[in-house]
Amino acid sequence: MTRTNGTLQKHYDKLAARERMALLLGAIARGDDRERAALLESAPRVLYRLPHHHNAFIGFTFAQMMYLIHQLHRAWTMATMAHLANTNDDAWRGAGIAAYALCVQADAWRAFCGELGIDENAMIAGFAEALQSLAFAERIARVFAFTFEETRAELAKMFGEDLEPITVERALADLRAVFDEFAER
Repeated sequence: MTRTNGTLQKHYDKLAARERMALLLGAIARGDDRERAALLESAPRVLYRLPHHHNAFIGFTFAQMMYLIHQLHRAWTMATMAHLANTNDDAWRGAGIAAYALCVQADAWRAFCGELGIDENAMIAGFAEALQSLAFAERIARVFAFTFEETRAELAKMFGEDLEPITVERALADLRAVFDEFAER
């Protein structure tokens, strides 16, 4: 949608929330900053009363969903690469690296939840099958995951660069940053 004559823009104040969201996402996708600004400016303002922990709750929910999605992807990557691999080829090494990343992220998630005094599965307990899959994948990953040094060496072999593997400390810092972005609002 382009704003050629402003006719549609005159009616932006009448858009339903879903309509505004669709138009806003379209403007963002097109890189149309003027359209995006017009849609935001014309949006009716509402006032909500929320408990003071609301943003922290949203931040934790967001971090947890991102953790779950990424861990399932790592588990899938590890399993797929291991399935395709012979013990000395790139796919096998990729499985070892994915296993390392899965273990590092699991350790960081546990540390993060421990800092907050929250059970690591408290909010995603409704995703029982996903949690069972992750628990199974983590048990497997712990058996054949590369160490930090092995991961660094394999990344150098595969990419010809001195790449630094993720550490629990860095993953934990990333989780804190995502959470804090929401919680401090």
